[in-house]
Amino acid sequence: MATRAADQSPATPDDGRPRPRVLVHIGEPKTGTTFLQQVMWSNRAELAAQGVVLPGHHPQDHFRASQDLRGIEKRADDPAGSWAGEWEILAHQARQAPRAAVISHELFSAVDEEQAQRAVRSLQPAEVHVVLTVRDMASLLPAEWQETVKHRNDRGWEDWLSDVIDRESVDPDRRQWWFWRVHDTLAILRLWAGQVPPERIHVIMTPPQGSGNALLWERFAALLGVDPGGVDLSRARANTSLGLPEIEFLRRLNQALPAEVPDWFYMWTVKEGVAHRVLADRPRQGRLVLPADRSLAGQVLATGKPVTVSDYLADPRGAEAARDLMGHIGPKMIFPLGAPGNVLGALSVGRRRGGPPFTPAAADVIASFAAQAGVALELAARRSDAERLSLYEDRDRIARDLHDLVIQRLYATGMALEGTVSMIVVPEVADRVRNAVDAMDETIKDIRATIFALQARADGPAARLRPDIVGIVDEMAVMLGFAPSLRLGHGLDHAVGPETSEYLLTALREALSNTARHAKATKVEVSVEVDQSDQLVLRVTDNGAGIPAGVHRSGLRNLAQRAGILGGVLELGPAAQPGGGTALVWRVPRMTA
Repeated sequence: MATRAADQSPATPDDGRPRPRVLVHIGEPKTGTTFLQQVMWSNRAELAAQGVVLPGHHPQDHFRASQDLRGIEKRADDPAGSWAGEWEILAHQARQAPRAAVISHELFSAVDEEQAQRAVRSLQPAEVHVVLTVRDMASLLPAEWQETVKHRNDRGWEDWLSDVIDRESVDPDRRQWWFWRVHDTLAILRLWAGQVPPERIHVIMTPPQGSGNALLWERFAALLGVDPGGVDLSRARANTSLGLPEIEFLRRLNQALPAEVPDWFYMWTVKEGVAHRVLADRPRQGRLVLPADRSLAGQVLATGKPVTVSDYLADPRGAEAARDLMGHIGPKMIFPLGAPGNVLGALSVGRRRGGPPFTPAAADVIASFAAQAGVALELAARRSDAERLSLYEDRDRIARDLHDLVIQRLYATGMALEGTVSMIVVPEVADRVRNAVDAMDETIKDIRATIFALQARADGPAARLRPDIVGIVDEMAVMLGFAPSLRLGHGLDHAVGPETSEYLLTALREALSNTARHAKATKVEVSVEVDQSDQLVLRVTDNGAGIPAGVHRSGLRNLAQRAGILGGVLELGPAAQPGGGTALVWRVPRMTA
């Protein structure tokens, strides 16, 4: 193993300055690297103010440096300039950092031992740290296949997956294959551990799906030693996955393109232009997942039958990701929790490698425990159903009382007051009565919105729409710093097409997000209804500063584009209220399912 070059560097450079920290972020690919790079480059000045610099002039400089370090020859038909010497230029600039510098590109994960040694040696006398971002294999594999399609691959998902798992992963030298060259995490860590001390190697796990990218940035910012709130995350573009129709369209486009189309043209026109700027903006439909038969637990869930293996690490039916994490397991048994056709989970029991296999008596005990656990899960599910039913009945009773008693009385009182206005001779008193009637009308609308929320069910697309709207408004209250006013009008009880519902919820989230980021509002009103022309109408009104000049309008373009796809429109203008603000109206046909 090579010596650790960073250990031999002096404490300070020759000019007496304290040596900087240089963080070399080496990937892996598809682990949030694009998002992190976008955050840093779009907030370059803010990071520099905190003592962190990005050497080079453009993110492409880090890509070119990775190609130079790895000795990749530039294709003759590529019109870009030569990248020879780019790594040394970048390393020289990083060494001049006053406090810290970041070099980031996911292709650094593909270097060999000699190239890693050269990288560390050329960064001396800086204190070199290596940062590796990783991701769970179950979500990584579909993401990587999509990325290969964006790089001109026309192979189908199952065909590609079979090669990666069944053929390449079992190769004694599997890093000769591209997927494992950049995703054999343990091999990559061992390689860099030969160059820098272990305390300078950092592994960041990408947050679970649904957690948002902010958490990933917070973890990375902690290594940089900067305030994570000191940057604007809205400037960054994540390299999001495409929907199933979009990625299939791209795959078929790859099949149709002639081989004469140069790669550089494909990358700029198809990957950047078609995939990232057009297809990525479409609402995502469907999500690739690993087939159930790609893991032992998945087979048990699918068949309802137990599985026994004598050596888990050697069994080809196990998921590669699980084998990497549980390489110490030898004999293993997996039992279904529940009866076939209604399996609620799987119970895995294993022994360390070298341990004795499970005896029939031990297997019977575990099977009995799994059966009892399955019954307990079934009872818990039934109890949860009963509690949910009881809750729904209580909500229905409260909703009936609110409608039959409270609303009717308020309505009757309002009518009586409105009828007396003409008999009041003092104008000030008449105005106060009119204001009271208006306030009662608003109260009736608020109570009706409460009734809609109480009666919300998850039985179908139309029934789910109301609670989904309420859920998004509640969720965005944290980002806004206050709870928006919400009114759900009539017409939402009728069927609304699932695509229309999905677009509406996306538009609502985008509109509230824009308000939170740019409007500086203290009040937001949201209403959703189906109007007399059978149009589904979303209104978001705030009392903020309006849309600032020069603000990035990609979110508004997305809203308009989604409305246009459904045959609708986006209307944006000043709010008709004292103090100004913005009124956004998103209007589309209801499109009943």
